[in-house]
Amino acid sequence: PQEFQFQKDVKSILDSKFTDKHSNYTERGYSNILSQYKSIEEVTNLVLSSKKKYDIFVMGRYDITTSNFPSNLETLDTEKIHTQDCNEFPDGIHIYGNRFLKWFNELFEDARSNIDLCKLIQRPSSEMIKKAYLQYKYDMSFHKKHPMRINILRK
Repeated sequence: PQEFQFQKDVKSILDSKFTDKHSNYTERGYSNILSQYKSIEEVTNLVLSSKKKYDIFVMGRYDITTSNFPSNLETLDTEKIHTQDCNEFPDGIHIYGNRFLKWFNELFEDARSNIDLCKLIQRPSSEMIKKAYLQYKYDMSFHKKHPMRINILRK
């Protein structure tokens, strides 16, 4: 598998904030987070290069099931990112409109290299980096939680 790293100056800031303070802040841990973001970048590149227009996108982890999923996606505000109602900014499933396609596309590069973004990160997790990124590019009023539930399928 390919390994991913934060740029040196970003890594230095994150190291000072999280080394020995959070168990999931490890070389492998942040490579896994960046790997997820790289996959998102590659998928959104396919959508952007297709030149097709979509009303709404549903992006979910491959290892989940959902219950209480919104029954009519057309009623959702496409100017917001919709998630399940748990944690601060859960990343099991995202439902969003075109406004956020480029946002998700740029997440990998900004997470790796943007010093101002890394200063906003409260904890070294995928969810919290995405939350910081939303705060950096927009604000939390663009996040809408729904009572849907996800179940992660693990052994």
